[in-house]
Amino acid sequence: MIKVSVIVPVFNAENYLRQCLDSLVNQTYSNYEVICIDDCSSDSSQAILADYAGRCSDKLTVLYNDENVGQGKSRIRGLSIASGEYIMFVDSDDYVAGDYISRYVADVLHQDFDLIIGGYTRDVDGALSTYIPSDSVWSVVTYSVACCKMIKKSFIEDHNIDFSDARKGEDIYFNLSLYYWGATYKVIDYAGYYYRLNRKSTTQTLGSNHNFDGLIFDMFDSFLESHDLSSLNKTDYDVIEYAYLANVFNALLTYCRGCGLKVMSTKLKFAKAKMSQQFPSYPSNPLIGLFSPKGQSLKIRVALFVMIKLAPFGVDRLVLLALALA
Repeated sequence: MIKVSVIVPVFNAENYLRQCLDSLVNQTYSNYEVICIDDCSSDSSQAILADYAGRCSDKLTVLYNDENVGQGKSRIRGLSIASGEYIMFVDSDDYVAGDYISRYVADVLHQDFDLIIGGYTRDVDGALSTYIPSDSVWSVVTYSVACCKMIKKSFIEDHNIDFSDARKGEDIYFNLSLYYWGATYKVIDYAGYYYRLNRKSTTQTLGSNHNFDGLIFDMFDSFLESHDLSSLNKTDYDVIEYAYLANVFNALLTYCRGCGLKVMSTKLKFAKAKMSQQFPSYPSNPLIGLFSPKGQSLKIRVALFVMIKLAPFGVDRLVLLALALA
């Protein structure tokens, strides 16, 4: 029977941690372990973890970081002691269905995949909505979450895949690395991961500070330094370039709302210079279109078409300046 290691980084999650752990220690699947890494929580998370470690010692192990290192490095520490053949990541403010592990394992029993990709159910104050990713390469590249997936541990180790040193955007880095190294994958019609919208989470805070775009550029600088894109064929290069553009404009359109005209003008100028530096031919990326690429979300397709293909007419600037005042 395949063994699965579930890695849970924890930081100040006292309000949600018990529900998360309850969902993990009561799985229908039997051959798995849960590894929690407390990242110097200052609330009661450590006491909750100690309680569960004492009561569920056959399933749950707790590590304690000596200093706060962030979610990515905490996950890597969990990976270092994981004994499972496959890895799953769960965030400490989320929870999963009882058949979560067994549903993913079922799809690697008869065919060998490096990566199994599922959907999620979004929980906003008890209101639930389901998302299932498309059966396409974009579920590896621009469905940039580490959770809702099961990854072969040997694939991670063989290619030295990590989460970068970034405090945000580490999931993007991780998934692009999986694609870069050619992970084989399967998308399943399943949404047993319950993603809770935590308004105090890092991403929500970054959005209110209007600085997520800067962190995205830092993360991609790190990715491009450690991955030689010149070794890729044109198709794979175009896919990664497209992902770069999608993340940049998502940061500007989503997380920089209300930042003001002056700030947005500066951000747009910097973004165009940075994109031209990293990908000089980005406006001619063949994947950009309203009706393509297949499997890509409508939101991303429209955003890139408007912000890049219509940029010569100044539409990109008008859109961003309007959002700056929103």
